[in-house]
Amino acid sequence: MKARGIKDVGFKETDAQILFVTLVIIYFLLLFAGVGAVEATDYYVATWGNNSSSGNFTHPWQNISYAAQQAVAGDTIYLFDGVWYDEHVVFANSGNDTHPITLTAYNGTPTMDGGDSSVSVGSVLGGYEFINISGIAIRNTTKYEAILVRRSNNIHLKDMTISNTSDIGISFSESTNCSIIDSTIHNTGWNSVMTAGSEDYSTKDIIIKNCTIYNSPNHGLIDIHRYSYGYIEISNNTIYYTPNVAIYIHTGTNRTGGLVIKNNIIHDAWKGIQTEHLWNDIVYTNNTIYNCDERAVLAKGNNVTWKRNLFYNNTAGVQMVGDNITFDDNQVSNYYRIDEGNGTIRNEKNDSFVLQTGYGGNGKIEYADGRIFETVVTWHNGNYTVISPRYWPEKSNYSIVTEGVGEGGVLVSVTVYNMTAVPASDYATVTVNKFNTSLPQGNILVNFTANTTDGNNVVFTVWGLKPNYHYLIKRNDVDYMTEEANSSGYIQFSNSEWSDETFTIEESSTPPSLGNISGTVTTLSFSPIQNATITIVGTGRSADTDGNGNYTIEDVPTGNYTITCTADGYEACSKQVAIVEGDNTVNFELSQVEDSTPPTTTYTISPTPAESGWNNVTPVVVTFFRGDGGSGISYTNYSKISATGPWTTINLTAATGTDAGNVTDVGESKFNITVMDEGVTTLWYYSVDNNSNFETVRNVTIKIDTASCETYDTNGTPGIQKDEVSQAIEDYLGGLISKETAVAVIICYYGLGD
Repeated sequence: MKARGIKDVGFKETDAQILFVTLVIIYFLLLFAGVGAVEATDYYVATWGNNSSSGNFTHPWQNISYAAQQAVAGDTIYLFDGVWYDEHVVFANSGNDTHPITLTAYNGTPTMDGGDSSVSVGSVLGGYEFINISGIAIRNTTKYEAILVRRSNNIHLKDMTISNTSDIGISFSESTNCSIIDSTIHNTGWNSVMTAGSEDYSTKDIIIKNCTIYNSPNHGLIDIHRYSYGYIEISNNTIYYTPNVAIYIHTGTNRTGGLVIKNNIIHDAWKGIQTEHLWNDIVYTNNTIYNCDERAVLAKGNNVTWKRNLFYNNTAGVQMVGDNITFDDNQVSNYYRIDEGNGTIRNEKNDSFVLQTGYGGNGKIEYADGRIFETVVTWHNGNYTVISPRYWPEKSNYSIVTEGVGEGGVLVSVTVYNMTAVPASDYATVTVNKFNTSLPQGNILVNFTANTTDGNNVVFTVWGLKPNYHYLIKRNDVDYMTEEANSSGYIQFSNSEWSDETFTIEESSTPPSLGNISGTVTTLSFSPIQNATITIVGTGRSADTDGNGNYTIEDVPTGNYTITCTADGYEACSKQVAIVEGDNTVNFELSQVEDSTPPTTTYTISPTPAESGWNNVTPVVVTFFRGDGGSGISYTNYSKISATGPWTTINLTAATGTDAGNVTDVGESKFNITVMDEGVTTLWYYSVDNNSNFETVRNVTIKIDTASCETYDTNGTPGIQKDEVSQAIEDYLGGLISKETAVAVIICYYGLGD
């Protein structure tokens, strides 16, 4: 081969090594493609077939059991519609991960009927792998499980119908990575679906999904038995009719993680879900349980979360044993019971429920939106401590601590109202004296007494009122304000003058008079502040100041309001104002925020450079993001020359300086710089805030190379011939040329670019 000069294409040594090895691997994969491939055969079985025939479409076999003995990896057994009696199917071989053995319906619903009818995969002597079974019915069995998977892996059942069995419907025993999906199992003599392992062979990674499972008169419907480990998912099933437990988890040992029970509908059972031993770190999600004779749930575990479940019309609700139990966004009729640990009921959807603790259990109630609720201890056995409901900026909560009480524990009745209280800081207390928004005009609908720990502003929201009607709010029997309910029947108001204040709400017969609010926002030295925001708390009404610091808010119902003023770089300010009919003037003077922290500037590059750091297109856009948590951004400087300038300055609206033409999309929080030059370009930059805090100068490097890869011989003739690729590899292996030269020849010939 002639000596060739190769243009520098920007490869690092590691890049060349990786690409060269990759190309060699591809070469050998293509060379040996097809060697050792499994030949798959389709077999057919019909009730009218003959086992002495070829088993093809026109000459099918007669027995499923015979076909299962013949099938090897990659084979598919198709069953014509029909009924086989006393057919005991035992597989004799395994598939593999790319070529499973498949047993499936060709048409209709092939059915195995009668006492000996069953399917077995594996035994105590050993199991099989990668077998898929689908579209088959098994019924009226009297001897065995309808389907037994024993010491086998990757066995998947789909679209099955199992019914009228004297024993278990489907059993996964000492097996791994198996599933039953989109199937119906009913009228079984024992469990409908069971998983079980042994001390030597555990069962793990089982999925039971999208199934209808019902009517097990002698035992539970789904039974996760001892030595079931790994990942177990029970999801999207409809499970009903059993005098026992619908989903019974009794693994025989304490477990952590791996259990998923979600999106199931469970009804008409003795219990919906029961775990016999501690199963920790579990989330039960979106399950519906109803019409259970004993209770919806009896479970044990630490760090367990019940989220968005619906339990109703059960004799009892949920009983949990364990620490750090969370009930989040559920709707549970009857009661929650927490034993021997601690639990939190958060955002319960019902308007009333019961919290019970026992055996030293402790409970909390929380609402993330500051929901108003009332608690009454109706019964107790032993000593207990209660912290009454408190209303914080981020939540409302209540807690009860019991001291080693017996089985009865403490019973707390909870009533939840259509009302929230959100203080600006610390906490408020609220006592509801009356709440009935359905009463006619002329009656007090809501009466409550509130106070705060620090006298700060509190926003109250009340709903369940008539949409677009007006409501008179009184404070200590004196007219406070009139509010119009929105289209959803909500009103909102606030108060910031505190002792014990009693508020009442009643429907008003006349609309309120209106006033206008206007004013000016300035610094302490009376300089106007632009873009300050003035908000009437609890009304949703606000306005921003113009360039002279002026603002106006029109048509505000007369009454008492808290009005706040905020502006970037300034301390917030609030005033309690009585708005009267006509014009009202409210001015604000703001003090600057104490700020000693410089701003922060970050960037992204588009398009994203290759791993080597180079872009092969132009232009490249660098987007800078700038932020300051104190006084706010004043400007950003950048330079293409050095870390000391000369600088192009970008304020909040525009750029000025030598390179301003390459700056676009300028805003308060970001701007773009376009780079088009081939080669390496460095941008130095820093930002400054309104309190003259300077960010440290930083830089970003942009690399652009759009030139195509090119090769040429020593005579200057461009191009690479096909046979020269093979020669380059041979020369490299013989030590005649470098690896970089060989790689360059290959990528140029195949048009891989830079």
